[in-house]
Amino acid sequence: MFGLLIVFALLFVPISANQACDNCKLLFNFAYQFGIRGALQNMDKFKGFYNNECQYFERQIDGAVGKFCFELYSKNQHKLLSDFKAVTPVGIMCTDLKQC
Repeated sequence: MFGLLIVFALLFVPISANQACDNCKLLFNFAYQFGIRGALQNMDKFKGFYNNECQYFERQIDGAVGKFCFELYSKNQHKLLSDFKAVTPVGIMCTDLKQC
C-alpha cells in the first residue's frame, strides 16, 4: 500500500509542475496579447489589469486557473511589473517564478 502511494506521488508531481508551467505561460501570454503595456504606469493600474485578467479566467475559463492567477500575481506583483516593463519573455518569467 505504501509503495503504491509513493509511485502515485512520483507520477503526480511532474504532472502538477507541468500544469503550473502551462498555466503560468497561458496567463502571461494572455497579458502580453491583451494590453498589459497600457497598465504598467503604476501599481494601481497593474493591479487593476491583473484583477480583471484573473476574474476573467476564474469566471470564463477555469476557476482553478483563475485562483492560480490571483496567487501568482499577488505574491509576485513587483517583480512581474518590472518584468512586463522590460518585456521579459514568458518562459523566462515563469522559470524565474519557479513555475517551470
